Amino acid sequence: MLSVSNPTQAQDAPPASEAVGSEGVLDEIQITGNTLKARGWAGAGNSANPVAEIRLLVDGVQIYSGSFEIQQRPDVAKAKDRPDWLESGWSINAPLSTPLPDSPRKITATATLQNGDRFDLSVPAERVSLTSPPSNSSKPDDKAAPPKAGNTIISKIAWLAAALLAGLAGWLAYQKFRQPQTPSSVQPDAPAPFQRPDRATILILAGVFFSIFASKLFLIAHFGSGIPFWDQWDGEARNLLIPFLEGRYHLADLFSPHNEHRIALTRLLVLGLFILNGQWDPLVSMVAQAAMHAGILAFLVASVRCGMGSRSWGLFAALTALFYAVPFSWNNTLWGFQSQFYFVLLTGLLGLWLTWRFADLSGGWWLGWAMLLLGLFAMGSGLLAPAAALGVGVVRLVAGPAPRRRGWIGLVAILLVVLLAVRLLVNHPGHEPLKAQNVSNFLGFFFKLSAWPTEISWLGLVLHLPVLATGVFVLVRRPPRHDPAWLFAALGAWSVLAMAALAYGRANSALDSRYTDSLAFGLLTSLACALYLTTLLGGNLRKIAQAAVAVGVAIAAAGIFHVFSDDLLSEIPERKALEPIQKNHLLAFFATNDLQALENKPHLHIPYPSATTLAQVLRQKSLQEVFPAAIHPGLSPARAIFSEKAFVANGGVYQTTQPVNPKPHFGSFTQAGDASTGELRLEYPVAPAASRWSLAVSGYPLKDGMELFLETEDGRKIPIPIAANPRETWHEVVFKNPGVPFSIVAVDGSPTTWLAIRQPTPIGRLSVWTKWLLAHWWMFGAAGVGCFFGSALITGSKYMRHEDAC
Repeated sequence: MLSVSNPTQAQDAPPASEAVGSEGVLDEIQITGNTLKARGWAGAGNSANPVAEIRLLVDGVQIYSGSFEIQQRPDVAKAKDRPDWLESGWSINAPLSTPLPDSPRKITATATLQNGDRFDLSVPAERVSLTSPPSNSSKPDDKAAPPKAGNTIISKIAWLAAALLAGLAGWLAYQKFRQPQTPSSVQPDAPAPFQRPDRATILILAGVFFSIFASKLFLIAHFGSGIPFWDQWDGEARNLLIPFLEGRYHLADLFSPHNEHRIALTRLLVLGLFILNGQWDPLVSMVAQAAMHAGILAFLVASVRCGMGSRSWGLFAALTALFYAVPFSWNNTLWGFQSQFYFVLLTGLLGLWLTWRFADLSGGWWLGWAMLLLGLFAMGSGLLAPAAALGVGVVRLVAGPAPRRRGWIGLVAILLVVLLAVRLLVNHPGHEPLKAQNVSNFLGFFFKLSAWPTEISWLGLVLHLPVLATGVFVLVRRPPRHDPAWLFAALGAWSVLAMAALAYGRANSALDSRYTDSLAFGLLTSLACALYLTTLLGGNLRKIAQAAVAVGVAIAAAGIFHVFSDDLLSEIPERKALEPIQKNHLLAFFATNDLQALENKPHLHIPYPSATTLAQVLRQKSLQEVFPAAIHPGLSPARAIFSEKAFVANGGVYQTTQPVNPKPHFGSFTQAGDASTGELRLEYPVAPAASRWSLAVSGYPLKDGMELFLETEDGRKIPIPIAANPRETWHEVVFKNPGVPFSIVAVDGSPTTWLAIRQPTPIGRLSVWTKWLLAHWWMFGAAGVGCFFGSALITGSKYMRHEDAC
């Protein structure tokens, strides 16, 4: 085995000789048998000429030459002061193309730019010793057969079952030598108490929902893009919408893997929104995800209501709303293909709460079991919630008084979900370099995750100490079946497992903001555990505990604002600035159908890594009719009638007007300026299919002498509704399809003003509502604040008793 490791931080590379300004480092290379794993970073001096290929040689013999998987390297971008090198990281996991030569062995690494220039990568050690792979001269019979996938799965199941049985045996032995501390009169199967929430409670929950929803709408309205991005071209367009539109999508396709996940719930959401909208629109998905996430967090607040007094619960609700008012997980919010993260939270939270809230094997309990099962088809981490429910359930039954048959049957049912989850796991070879390579690698990243949003690893223990304390509490005190401590213990175990899974699966990559939603959920769980434990204390101990909670909240708040301030000042605006660039390239491709409109573009200047694959998707006739409005080429008229002295094609706007993308447009600001007058008529002799159309308007259409209307073939004139003069900007107005052939007529009858319009584009029903929601995000923010104030007015200075909160 060959193994070379380099520190993960960026290091200085020798100056490039063939590609000025380009440099990189080979951080690690491992060769075991016939398998090659390597990772490092390579930055191009000119971002318009990116790195296209990595070549590795041993003693001058090429062992690999080809493409690589891109990884984010914020350390490189910061150390080199090159923001465009954020995604300069690369990783390779592939079979050896050539047998290794005999020793001595000198490793050389080079990177090739798109224009063919090469430059050397810095290598940590020039000569290393390694074990050669099996000789090619061996007889076929002597070669070890590769392990079968089925054997690997059986092995995983066997290890899991053995661990569960060992744990169960240990607890049975432990309980045999201690006396139960819970009174025998307590019924272990009794459901958790519940009281219908009053008006103040409903207002608080509504305040949490509206506040979080408003903050997400604000972010989408100002930084969201209507252009599908990255995995959406694969996961939505190529593998879902195109087969669906062509009538070749089958039920089994819902459960097929997407990378290492099975995202059936996300596919159902995308398909449902598409059918309801009649158009593919990423903004609709973003708003739907925002509403889903806000609802999940409001339900989290409601689910912990039984575990604390009204004062503590109200504080928890307010902190949750404030916490998520800072959009630290902006990547999930601004990417319309991230609902799998929210489905995992939704199914896991519902499953844990229902299986705690209702008696074993009751109707409500089975509904919770179904939620845990559904979580397997959200993403790969859907395994973690049933695993947490299983572990806490075993402890509860073994440690509780007189365990009953129904409880054990319920645990067997949950165990079946866990085993099915293991069976459904998918291994993605391209992600192998991202996984933890050893225990030290795993633990280092785990403590880093636990300390989020701070950057001090040991603070992870402090921030999650309440979760550990809750676990100790249920082990020592053994509360009855319906005690909220069991719910908090299950939520805590789930959050710890989530961090462990992320630490294993992404130990060798940067912490992307899309993973912070699960980390933030773990922080809220820890806060809930802390507030629950303080209700069990009295006197000075409670005051000390409350002070400790305040310190923890202050630490987390400082970390959150630090994390988001960096993103707000750099990554989020940079991502938004790419939208017009991507739009221009896509519309140029539509106009020419030439692959060169997409090829050889800087990174992220087109919304998909492969120009060839993107062009194949864009050329699909079935998809072209339902493209998002942002990139739809528009409805071309059969004939455009106008006088060149009155209107100008692809011009005719005032010089300070917002830049115009390649969509065809017509304006009445001619060489004569505002003085030109006349009429423009765009004829559509065939009624279009879409029920609603969006028309971009600029200028002063509401001034005297200006008109903008539809004229049908039977002579009817239908005004196009415009709320205000757009002036030197472009405003979108929506009109309904009259259902018959029509013409769009623009009349400039004023010698002192002008107007301009673009070709209309189809817009879906939900897209219209989405635009309204994004424009009125402030209304939801005001509603959230109003709900909190209304609750305060109802409760006044008198808080409900602790038992009333259940």
